[in-house]
Amino acid sequence: MPKRLAADGCRAVAELVEALRRRHTAWNLAQLLEAARQALGAARREYAASAKRPAGPTRAERASVELLAELERIIDLVDRPFHDPSPSVRPCI
Repeated sequence: MPKRLAADGCRAVAELVEALRRRHTAWNLAQLLEAARQALGAARREYAASAKRPAGPTRAERASVELLAELERIIDLVDRPFHDPSPSVRPCI
């Protein structure tokens, strides 16, 4: 995977987290969330399309895949936070 695409993914996720920290509007967060997902998708597609991969993953490739997985987790946490402000519905028992 080219380093430029990995850097683009990191930058997009960093902008998303910064916007969340500054409490931007939901519309702006949705745009940044989509941009981060697209950047990570481009990096994943580029990695999958690369023709010259050795039989086993190299140390750098393992690190790249781990980076993409961690960035995806961050995006998922921003999209579905643990402390979701929506009220929970109690079942009628």
